[in-house]
Amino acid sequence: MSFLPINEQNQQAPQGQTTAAPNAMTPPPQSGGSAGAATGGAKTSASGTPTQFGSSASKLGDYLSANAPQIGQQASQIAGGLNQQYGQLQQGINDVSNQFGQQVSGGYAAPNQNLVNEAFSNPSQFASTPGNVSAFQAQYNNQYTGPQNVESFSPYSQIQGQVQNAVQQGGLLGSQAGLQSYLQGKSPNSTRAANTLDSLLLSGNPEAKQTVQNAGKQFNDLTGQLENVKTQGGQQVEQAKAGAESSKQAAQKAAQDYTQNFNNQLNQNLTNAQNQVSQYNAGIPAYQNQAQDLNSLINEWNAYSAHMPNFDVSTQDISNPYANFKPQQLQDAPTLNQVATPEQLATQQALSQLLGSNVGPLDVNSEVGGYQAPTLNFNPSQNAQDVTNNLSTSYQNTLTGLKNALPDAWMQRDVYPQLQSNLSTEYQNILKQLQKYNNPDELKLKPR
Repeated sequence: MSFLPINEQNQQAPQGQTTAAPNAMTPPPQSGGSAGAATGGAKTSASGTPTQFGSSASKLGDYLSANAPQIGQQASQIAGGLNQQYGQLQQGINDVSNQFGQQVSGGYAAPNQNLVNEAFSNPSQFASTPGNVSAFQAQYNNQYTGPQNVESFSPYSQIQGQVQNAVQQGGLLGSQAGLQSYLQGKSPNSTRAANTLDSLLLSGNPEAKQTVQNAGKQFNDLTGQLENVKTQGGQQVEQAKAGAESSKQAAQKAAQDYTQNFNNQLNQNLTNAQNQVSQYNAGIPAYQNQAQDLNSLINEWNAYSAHMPNFDVSTQDISNPYANFKPQQLQDAPTLNQVATPEQLATQQALSQLLGSNVGPLDVNSEVGGYQAPTLNFNPSQNAQDVTNNLSTSYQNTLTGLKNALPDAWMQRDVYPQLQSNLSTEYQNILKQLQKYNNPDELKLKPR
């Protein structure tokens, strides 16, 4: 602080605090802040005239010259404090920007397409892992809930007020009155006269004044930095909203596509099963006719003994598995649960977990599976071949029986050749009718 003559200090000092005046010819000692003249009765100033401090003839130039070193030091100290204040405010602005960015990032779920892809690669396995369901639902229901703008962010309001005060304060440092007010605020215990003198000395020294003013002007930059924080914050909010919406649409589209394909597959399985039942029922008449045809041919061969002489020989009977072949049509159509698999039921339950609602047509309270495609176990071609083989065996055995049963006299009368010819005719007749079964397409759905 600059030095004041004792009588002026006493005039400006609080009541009850005075300083004894030294000898009028003796200048006060130099102590702290700006100092007076060096020890001695008089001094010479570059701009002033020889004088005594405190006299009515003293000039401001004398103070400026005497306090020049202290004025420069004090200006540097003030500038240093302003620089520190600027740095703190700048850091405060950066902190607000970072804090706001964190609030924005925490206001929605960052898009995660890999998670969505994993969910629908194997829903039941994905849903069984703890945390996966909530992570997916964060994508599926994604919505931005963070701050809407920087202005409504309370830390911003605080730093904005501090910056406004700093800018106003920095602007006042260009005047002697503003500088005096700043000094009084920084040193509330100092006297008004001392602050007045310091402000006068600082204002009267161009270099010191410029140092303080430059330090004060930098606060104007903080306003632009605040505006940048608002602009960047607004962009962050819009990006967050767009990110939340795009990830939600992607997750919901993936869920819709997978669920639709899953349901289509279930319904296709049911349609296939129903078609199998329909084909089974539709094919019963044709198969029944074919069974009756084979039944008639077998009965015809087995009954041929009536056309042979009574030599205790008859056609050797063959078995008849088709005599009672009467398949019944299926009345109950298969259900969706019957044609589904346990894995498909687990998939539907996992989808319901992921999407937060019941999904799929399966009844989760009923068992799944159990359906088997109906079959008659009736193969016309194979069955005809079996009859043919049995017929051939019976034919050969019958011929052998005839030869062994006929007496020589009858053999000499050519009875055997005649019986053999008749038996062969019957055999060839039935065999010819069985040959049509070698062409299933021609035989199909054609009754005998």
